[in-house]
Amino acid sequence: MKLKNTKTRQIEEFKPLNEREVKVYYCGPTVYNYVHIGNLRAYIFEDVVVKTLRFLGYNVKTVMNITDIDDKTIRDSQKEGINLLDFTKKYTKIFLSDIEKLNIQPADTITPISEIIPEMVRMIQTMINRKNAYLSEDGSVYFDIATSKKYGQLANLDMENLKQSVRIDNDEYDKDNAADFVLWKSWKESDGECAWFETFTIPKNNKNKKVLNLLCHSGLEKVNGFEKSREATLGYPESMEKDSQKIPVSYPKGHESTRMTTGLRNVEIISENEKEVVVKIKGRPGWHIECSACNMKHFGAQIDIHMGGIDNLFPHHQNEVAQTEACTRKEFSKYWMHCAHLTVDGKKMSKSANNFYTIENLEEKYSPHPLVPPCGVSPLPKGEGIAISRSVLYRALRLSFMNAKYASQVDFSFSKLEANFSVIKSIDETVKNMQREMEFAEEKITSKQVSEDLQDFLAAYMEQLEDDFNIPEALAVYHNFLKYINTGLREKLFSKSEIQALFELLKTFDSVLSILDLEEKNEEIPAEIEDLFQKRNEAKKQKDFATADTLRDELLERGYKIVDTRDGSFLERK
Repeated sequence: MKLKNTKTRQIEEFKPLNEREVKVYYCGPTVYNYVHIGNLRAYIFEDVVVKTLRFLGYNVKTVMNITDIDDKTIRDSQKEGINLLDFTKKYTKIFLSDIEKLNIQPADTITPISEIIPEMVRMIQTMINRKNAYLSEDGSVYFDIATSKKYGQLANLDMENLKQSVRIDNDEYDKDNAADFVLWKSWKESDGECAWFETFTIPKNNKNKKVLNLLCHSGLEKVNGFEKSREATLGYPESMEKDSQKIPVSYPKGHESTRMTTGLRNVEIISENEKEVVVKIKGRPGWHIECSACNMKHFGAQIDIHMGGIDNLFPHHQNEVAQTEACTRKEFSKYWMHCAHLTVDGKKMSKSANNFYTIENLEEKYSPHPLVPPCGVSPLPKGEGIAISRSVLYRALRLSFMNAKYASQVDFSFSKLEANFSVIKSIDETVKNMQREMEFAEEKITSKQVSEDLQDFLAAYMEQLEDDFNIPEALAVYHNFLKYINTGLREKLFSKSEIQALFELLKTFDSVLSILDLEEKNEEIPAEIEDLFQKRNEAKKQKDFATADTLRDELLERGYKIVDTRDGSFLERK
């Protein structure tokens, strides 16, 4: 098994840390809106990698986070006037529904980051203790990238010639703005009620001296003169005091009414000694620490594979490496894999370009019945004369994203999607033909030739999967296999046992591709439809072909088609 490792930019042989279990992590969604098809392309890539590893016999354990605390979730929950937890649960449910539609297997463990605040705080404290992090004048805790010797290697940054700013508290920024990044964000008015009061121990070292001087007003040497005061919420906006958690605070004598800088108003001194000051900071976690803490909780210090979209390579994944390895002093992830961007008709997908699509958009566009799109989903023009089942739509979309290698850019268009409708329908037709032929084929053992052919197809398929998850070439093997099946069915070459063996191999291939619809459909045919079908058969028997054709067309208009075979006629849904 070989894969391209983003870290080394080389194709490498896959050697897990432990043969008994492969640890795989991928970043989950920020649940503030419907996920778009670009997001879903990344989750299909990750799904294919995991299913391939399992297909090849690896015991894989997967973990994914849900980002339910960040600038976007806070902003949009406030816009909708909904509690943050309720707001993010709503979009988490929609996300899980969307990936189920695309036959994406959920991670074994899915963790909302709001549930792992203590793990994040512990990691931040470790970095403070090791001088990798510091308390700043804005009341936040930052990671000092100068303390990470390997900073920039994963993202291939030229650190020597980079114009560095001092620090940055945005979750997302570009490579030109590499800087100390935030681990714990001091509360801002825009955060509203979203705040945690967490305790940190700040060493009295040169890294923290300036801010502790500001915090204590009278310098570190006079901190011992502080007195414990009443329970209070000093420095918080008056509008929040009645709802704020009461925190024991300390003031220097004679400075009880002194106002600090805006950010430091969220920092309260709990205790101190000659070596350190214990503070409580009102705030919330930064984005990057979330995934590090999620990995640490479920996997420990090291994992085998970390996956994600290329847009997360910097700063998110680079910062994950820096903070995790600062805590563990071990290599965080042995392999990194990234899928490329998705474009739409050759252009970057964006709402401003009016080419920003969700599954809900596509469902409405190709529905045989008028639909009212969900709140927040813009309607698309209807597909010209195209109305298909949801099953075909979802599988065609999945197939569209698998037709290119994961490291290559995928260009989405409606014409390409619609072409895949036909491909999926053709696959479904092959499966139906196999099921029908199995009823009437002869009972014979599988021939040596068919057995050898099956082994050849399986070997060719596995060869492509082991070559850096080369799904386009694996699909080529798959389509050749379908041609082999269809030719044999058409020429009545297969026995019942051979058709069964072919079908089992098709399902084996699908354990990775997930584009077959194998659900049992026991839909009862309406009596009037069955009556038309019997009348058509009788007309054909009497050689009244005009009437037979008229009845056939009427059945088609009502959503049913007639399949004529050597063994009789069958009625099925279009």
